Amino acid sequence: MRIRIYRGRDQIGGNIIEIATKSTRILFDVGLELDDEKNRELPLIDGLFDSKGYDAVFISHYHGDHMGLAYDVYKGIPIYMGERSFRIVKASDVYKGKQTVEVAGFCRHKEPVQIGDIRVTPFLCDHSAFDSYMLLAEAGDERVLYTGDFRSNGRKPYES
Repeated sequence: MRIRIYRGRDQIGGNIIEIATKSTRILFDVGLELDDEKNRELPLIDGLFDSKGYDAVFISHYHGDHMGLAYDVYKGIPIYMGERSFRIVKASDVYKGKQTVEVAGFCRHKEPVQIGDIRVTPFLCDHSAFDSYMLLAEAGDERVLYTGDFRSNGRKPYES
């Protein structure tokens, strides 16, 4: 498994993380940088905005610094996010008179989604955004946990 951090390593927000094997490429989050809310210049990521270079995009939660560029993702790339997150995004978009991002499926706590040879298991976590997920990617005997944003002092307990 290969991991590439396009954005989000030395900054807060704007996360775009690639998880790849020889045959499958997925992204965790496609966020706007915090200071880019008005300047929506797309980052140069081959096969994300201009063609189908990825097998799926998973959104950890609905904050703009994690999903702000989801509206620009190439239409042939499936997007997955929490169902309640989607409802919040849709309600906000209706209010703004904006087209809602299309999703291929929903993340549900501990229910794996298989994309090629990568299995992604969402884990509901506590965060100020309702319906936030950590995402566990597994391929072969390798695993990586993408934590997104979480806190350990909120209303949701940590369970196994």
